[in-house]
Parts: sequence; structure tokens; C-alpha cells
Amino acid sequence: MPVPGGYRISGKWEYASGATHATAFTANCAVVSDGGRREVRPFLFRPEEVIVHPTWNTIGLVATGSHSFEVRDVVIPADRCFAIESGQAKDGDPVYRYPFLQLAEATLTANLSGMGMHYLDCCGELFRQRDRLAATVKLEEALSILDDLRIQFFQALDESWATRAGYDAVSRASRALADGVRRVVDGLYPYGGLTAARPDTEINRVWRDLHTATQHSLLVN
Repeated sequence: MPVPGGYRISGKWEYASGATHATAFTANCAVVSDGGRREVRPFLFRPEEVIVHPTWNTIGLVATGSHSFEVRDVVIPADRCFAIESGQAKDGDPVYRYPFLQLAEATLTANLSGMGMHYLDCCGELFRQRDRLAATVKLEEALSILDDLRIQFFQALDESWATRAGYDAVSRASRALADGVRRVVDGLYPYGGLTAARPDTEINRVWRDLHTATQHSLLVN
């Protein structure tokens, strides 16, 4: 709620990646004015103003420490309320003018793409040890699919950066690549045998990380 000089805030938010060592936290808050008007605004909190709850318990991305955090009746100065819309940027550099949605989608997809390629690298090493022709053919098909999707993804990004337009194409390419990574990885998984199912192996860790990352709502069609 608004108070002189700022806002009094209470709330709880999930999935704050890096919560255990973050130097700042951000969260969207519902602000209700005296007239009853409700707006959602983002705020910045200092670590000493939040309570971190150890709720991150997933099969993968364990090291991200994406715990939930809570703010209890804390008064935040007005200058720590900000806007993330590209039109509100004060700096003229293009990176600050890029739409937040597509920036988030592209960032998540680039990470996921890297995990997918890492998984294929692990498969290549494992398949060479087993000398299985069917698995090798499947891997080559997966590489071809991902190469095509990655080219489309980066082309859409490059075009949007150069023209400051075509952002919908970035969203489509991001989702297509994310979906492609899921499909090729799950298609290769059976060829990894029990090695791919053992939690102490690199290939299994990558598989767990990847399938945790793909649960992000921005990457679901």
C-alpha cells in the first residue's frame, strides 16, 4: 500500500534463482491506491529486507537455488519501484529497448539450447563406447534437427535486433527450439541405457537440468 515517500509491502514469491547469494530481489506487487485502483508494479528489495524459504526441491538445476522469498510489512522507498516496459528505458542503448517478454524467452531458450547440445555431446561419447549403429543414426538426426532450429532462432534474433521489429518471430522461434530440444533429447534417452538413468552420471544430470528448465511457462506452447 502507498505510504508517504514509498510503499508498505508484504508478500511471498516463488522461484527466485540465486536466492542464496543474491544482492537484490525483484518482484511484482499489487498496489491499490486510495481510490481503489489496482496496479501491478515491480519493486526492488535488498537481501536484508527479505526472508528466503528453502523451497527449491526439484530433480534438476539444483545449484540455481531458486527458492521462494517473503517480504513482511517492509517500507520501500518510491525510487525502488520501476517499470520494465522498453518504452520506459532511460538509456538509449538497444539492449534496454528490447521487449522484456522476448528478451526473457530468448535468454531461457539459449540456455536450454546449450543444455540440449550438451546432452547430445554426452550421447556421442556414450554411443561411441557402445558402437551401436541405430543410436548413432538417431544422434545424427537429432543434430540435424537442432542445427536447423538453432539457425532459425538466431536468425530471428538477429533480424529483430537489426530492425527493432519482428519480435513475434522471436517468440515463435524460441518455442519451436524449446520444443525441438525436448523431442530430440527424449528420443535419444532410451539409447543411453541405464547409464542415462543413473543420477551420478553427467548425461543424467544434463537430462534432469534440461527437463527442469523446460517446465518454465514461457517455453510452453
